[in-house]
Amino acid sequence: MIKVRTALNQLLWLVGLVTPLAILTAWLFPEPAIRICALGLAGTLVIATVIVYLILLFRDPNRLQSEEYRLRELEIRTIYRKGESGHIIESSGDEPRIEQYPEVRHNGDRS
Repeated sequence: MIKVRTALNQLLWLVGLVTPLAILTAWLFPEPAIRICALGLAGTLVIATVIVYLILLFRDPNRLQSEEYRLRELEIRTIYRKGESGHIIESSGDEPRIEQYPEVRHNGDRS
């Protein structure tokens, strides 16, 4: 099961549920006023989602990342701020981790 939590999830769920129902309503009811309102609602939701996506893309692209990704990034930044030396190792399937560099002696030999 895929779990992705971004700033757009709620809006995407709303669009995914309401838009097909609005299109179905416009198709079932012959009255022009109902058709215009239903299609207008569907179109407005889709356009609003695209606008919100573009705003987040340019102002705060990290909010488009998953919550898990953002927490890992924060954890790694916190480790680096504490002054620990090392580099990030991420092999496929494993969680990213920081490995320490070997200490260098004054004569240039590594221990």
